[in-house]
This record gives sequence, C-alpha cells and structure tokens, in this order.
Amino acid sequence: MYINPGKMKYKITIENYTAVYDEIGNEKLMWSDLLSCYARVNGLYGQRYWQRAAQGAENTLEFTIRFSQKLNELITENQLTKFRVIFNGKRYKITGYDNIDFRNKLVKIKGVENEQMQY
Repeated sequence: MYINPGKMKYKITIENYTAVYDEIGNEKLMWSDLLSCYARVNGLYGQRYWQRAAQGAENTLEFTIRFSQKLNELITENQLTKFRVIFNGKRYKITGYDNIDFRNKLVKIKGVENEQMQY
C-alpha cells in the first residue's frame, strides 16, 4: 500500500498512561507523550461506519502512520490498545491496529473519540 506523503499532514501524539512520582515519592498516574508523528486521518464510511455506529462508536477515525521501531515494540508486546491518540485536541482510545500487509511500512490505528479517557 502506497500513501502519498503529502496526505500524511496531520500531527498526532500517542500517549501512555504511566506512573509518575512526586518529590516525596507519592505515585500519581498521568498521561505522557510516547510518540509524535504525522498521519493520514480518515473517518469511517459505508458498511464499516454503520457497524461501528450500531456499537455506539460513531466518532471513530483511522490514523495511518509510518512504521517505526518504537511502534513495533508496542505492537509486538500487544500493548498499543493501552494508549490513546491526541488529534486536534480530542482524545481517541485505540481500539485496534493493523501493520498493513506485515510489510513494516505503514500502520493503521483505529481510535474512538473518548472525552473522559481516565483509568
């Protein structure tokens, strides 16, 4: 699958929910940036849109990004769905991903808008 690099024009950030310790050692859970990159962003349409709408996930977007070693580690450990994507100031819970054709060139991430997104 080839994507014109000019279409990967939207800046996204993938965040991780991690433990951070304050100056006296108290643990606090907060979101931290893991990876920032440019993506092609598409909404769902047709049959896929209606399937997701029936599940109450109308605000689903697909983010297509370039493959990276850091992303590969998350996919290999099956951890990517524990993160979120920030796009245009909105939070998207990652519900799935696809290493397109297993070629390690492009990864498609599916995210559902979720304003609360707190664990």
